[in-house]
Amino acid sequence: MGAASPSPPRAAAGRRRLASATLPEQLQPQLDAVREATGESCSAAILDGAEVVYIARAAAARIASVALGVGSRLPAHCTALGRALLSAQPEPLVDQFVARLAPAALTAHTRTTRSAIRAAIREARARGYALVDEELEIGLRSVAVPVRDQRGRCVAAINIGVRMARAPDEVLRERLLPALLHAAAELRRTIPG
Repeated sequence: MGAASPSPPRAAAGRRRLASATLPEQLQPQLDAVREATGESCSAAILDGAEVVYIARAAAARIASVALGVGSRLPAHCTALGRALLSAQPEPLVDQFVARLAPAALTAHTRTTRSAIRAAIREARARGYALVDEELEIGLRSVAVPVRDQRGRCVAAINIGVRMARAPDEVLRERLLPALLHAAAELRRTIPG
């Protein structure tokens, strides 16, 4: 019998642990980091039919009147999370999604025509993020980015939802969006493909 093999380096052990973790477990540290950097709630969701399903969340003390938690479902057509997820899909899948929609207006600002929804998804694809103002709830602004694994496949989206008064355009561009983009880049390095 030969000598016992040495224990694996920490990096290799860390990669194995991350590979065996569930997607919510992989996302949570970055959601927490976004919350700490911005002081705002950060959530992650996946697409399930015409809805987004929240799979992880780092809640701040304040948020919209909509009570959100893991397992919450919202319509994909009028949420930044939904549009970010759809923006990462091939165009034929987006066309199928939009064709099956029966979109309801939740506010006077909700886009409900198929052409407007398709245009919003294309805009999110071109920008690399989705921004929704008052389509889900009056006074609520949400920004979201797709999260990709090491192979480039979209596995989720992460967002910040905030009252519009606290997030004018300059705050969104200089503080909120950069925190989300940084988290998505970190997750792409660590989520196995």
